[in-house]
Amino acid sequence: MFITNKKFILTNAVLLILSQVAYIKFEWFKNIPFIDSPMHFLGGVLVVSLFLYFFEVRQDLFFLPENKMVSLIIIVSFAALIGLLWEFYEYSVEYYFLKLGGVSVLGITLSDTLSDLFFDLLGGLAAGILYLNFVKRIVF
Repeated sequence: MFITNKKFILTNAVLLILSQVAYIKFEWFKNIPFIDSPMHFLGGVLVVSLFLYFFEVRQDLFFLPENKMVSLIIIVSFAALIGLLWEFYEYSVEYYFLKLGGVSVLGITLSDTLSDLFFDLLGGLAAGILYLNFVKRIVF
């Protein structure tokens, strides 16, 4: 399944890193409205892909329960955790390094943060459902 394929994970990671650099370097956050939504969606997919890859590699240590809803809750919860940590990172970078003269550079607001978390969860949910339906054959 492509979700846990090493090439898919690596390609997604490289694209996200390059887009994050361009996001800051070329000020995409100012020039392209809502560009962070697809980035957060793909970030959620990447996080869940890595999470499920480790579940497949270390089946002796980790396993997903056969209950589809419990498995999906575990998967999406991990995406939520990483998304929340990323939002703390964004806020810290903004607050400690980028705030110029008391003015927000990245424009971090409550609505932006909630939107980012929503798309992190949506990407994680999509990847989790794909994985459980096509790899584990747990149909929703």
